[in-house]
Amino acid sequence: DGSYLATIGAGGLAGPMGLCVADGVLYVTDRSAHVIRRFSTGGAALGPVGVRAWGPKAAFERCRSILEALGKKIVHVGEAVGTGSAVKLMNQLLYFVNVCATAEMLALAAKAGLDLQVVREVVLAGVGASWVLEHRVPQVFSGHWRSGGSLEIMMKDCQSLAELATSVDVSTPMMAL
Repeated sequence: DGSYLATIGAGGLAGPMGLCVADGVLYVTDRSAHVIRRFSTGGAALGPVGVRAWGPKAAFERCRSILEALGKKIVHVGEAVGTGSAVKLMNQLLYFVNVCATAEMLALAAKAGLDLQVVREVVLAGVGASWVLEHRVPQVFSGHWRSGGSLEIMMKDCQSLAELATSVDVSTPMMAL
């Protein structure tokens, strides 16, 4: 209804946390409001590792110091609406595939009679190293099976990935798993 915008002066900054601009930073110019939508990667247990934001480049630069307080690596991913979500989905795609591949590798290593700690150490020193192997596998080894994310969110992200892939006519067979 515009009442929120009416309370912010031209050139002002605000950090709305409502559903319309969740986790966003709003930059208001003399003519219009610009939304800098941000999302963090890394998970709550590790703190925000990175902040990715989309919106007008000038507004992004104006908000950079605020975004830097929220994460270690700040990246402007583009100006078009939806760019941030699409980039986040690329991260999710690789994470999901990596979780599946790591689980397969551990099952195969266990059935082959290999020491899983040794396998993990060797793989971490090679090109097969991954964030999942480094951070999630030790949790599994210690009996903590919770990922930090919900299956419902994972399924929502998988659906969004499938829709994006279909909309740009790209086959993603690994997501079919």
